[in-house]
Amino acid sequence: MIFQLKPDLWIRHNNRIIIADTKWKLIDENLPDMKYKISEADMYQMLAYNQTYQKDEKEVAEIWLIYPRSEKFSQRIPNFKFDNGSIIKVLPFDVDTASLLGVSL
Repeated sequence: MIFQLKPDLWIRHNNRIIIADTKWKLIDENLPDMKYKISEADMYQMLAYNQTYQKDEKEVAEIWLIYPRSEKFSQRIPNFKFDNGSIIKVLPFDVDTASLLGVSL
């Protein structure tokens, strides 16, 4: 296979699957009209991961995009919902405390 789709994180917890990828870009929770400065390439990548890793599962996987916490991104933003039922959660990661914010396992 020429292209191997591998997310940064693939977690199975209590019979649910979490597919997550980390980004080292700055986004802005105050710019919903500009898609919070999230690139379309990041979204397409997550949807491709979901398509690849969800195909043999009965339960719908959770999809997380994780960006570093900053002054402009300190809390989880509203979920992105797609026609195929996929939901992408965009979460801040506090590098100083090594904590993922806005979600619990």
